[in-house]
Amino acid sequence: MIARLPDAQSHFRRLRADGRSGRTVNSYAETLKAFSRWCVQRRYLDVDPFEALSAGERHATRKRRAFAPDELQRVLRVAPQHRRVLYQVAVYTGLRANELRALRLRDLNVEEKLLSVSEQFTKNRIRAVQPIPESIVSLLRAQSEVQSADAPLLTVPSHTARELDEDLL
Repeated sequence: MIARLPDAQSHFRRLRADGRSGRTVNSYAETLKAFSRWCVQRRYLDVDPFEALSAGERHATRKRRAFAPDELQRVLRVAPQHRRVLYQVAVYTGLRANELRALRLRDLNVEEKLLSVSEQFTKNRIRAVQPIPESIVSLLRAQSEVQSADAPLLTVPSHTARELDEDLL
């Protein structure tokens, strides 16, 4: 069977129609293109049939949005204490899961009401200093009084979305 570009494009459109994300379909297309280039380089094919295959759409399948205030209050009411504190710090600071996971007790400045994230954990590789309200400082201080400075400030689950989904039910 001879590989045809229109067949591949049709297949990728069907995958999108079946609910596969743009990122997944693009990954499949890039893999196919890489394989066909490899076949040409090794002289298994004379020409690359998928050279003109476009990457396709790159839009997100999920619409992201902030919590409405009542939604946040509902989650905070039902979440266990350790996740409640985590959610509050995340909402007030906007820090990512790995940034939250990297926080240590020494990163909390109680007097100035600041959290510091080391540059090795931030996305832009610049040290981040984030002000936090007194109510969050009190929660963090209360839960961390008996631990060493190198202890994690927060308990961040490995699958944060799964834990949040559990609290949203």
